[in-house]
Amino acid sequence: MKIPPESSLITIPDEIYREACVYTTEEAVASCQVVGYPAMIKASWGGGGKGIRKVCLHKHYCSI
Repeated sequence: MKIPPESSLITIPDEIYREACVYTTEEAVASCQVVGYPAMIKASWGGGGKGIRKVCLHKHYCSI
C-alpha cells in the first residue's frame, strides 16, 4: 500500500520496523528479559485470530 506524501500519517521506516520485531521464541524471551514482564505479544501475520496476549512469566510465554 502506498501512502500519499500529502497524508498526515506518520510511518515507520521498514528497516526500523524489522529491527524492532522478534522472529523466534528465543529472541522474544531475550527481549523480555531486558525489558521485563509483563509483556504484550502479537503475531504480525498468521495469528489465527488470537490477537494480543499478555505474558507475565517466562513459562507462560513458551506455552503461547
